[in-house]
Amino acid sequence: MWRLVVNAAGSPYITIQAHELMFLLFRRQRLGKPNPPLADYLVSVHVLPEPSRLEDWPEPGSAGCYQAIGLRVSEEDLEASVEEAICFGAVDWSETEWYEATDRTLPRKIQRLVSSVDSGIWYESGRIFY
Repeated sequence: MWRLVVNAAGSPYITIQAHELMFLLFRRQRLGKPNPPLADYLVSVHVLPEPSRLEDWPEPGSAGCYQAIGLRVSEEDLEASVEEAICFGAVDWSETEWYEATDRTLPRKIQRLVSSVDSGIWYESGRIFY
């Protein structure tokens, strides 16, 4: 565990053992089971700039971007929830993909960043512009 140590000069510092540090850095969060009719989805969203809102586009000169979003919603509300989450452009549904996520299907790097929610967004990646 953490230990507060005072060196010979009287300056305090904190020590932690390597295995405890590894646990803190690489721990996996659990999604848990959603209450029906909700389910967890991981969505790879393709976003295009809207001509009417170009001033809101975060990366002028780019043609579009991709962003991953984790949502706990009902299947009927999935598309509306994605549209609501993407407030800076238009969702290109022909290039947007999703799957139902579980603790077993989520990549480890995403599991470390999962937020606990009853419904709504539990993960948002950065945006990859092109």
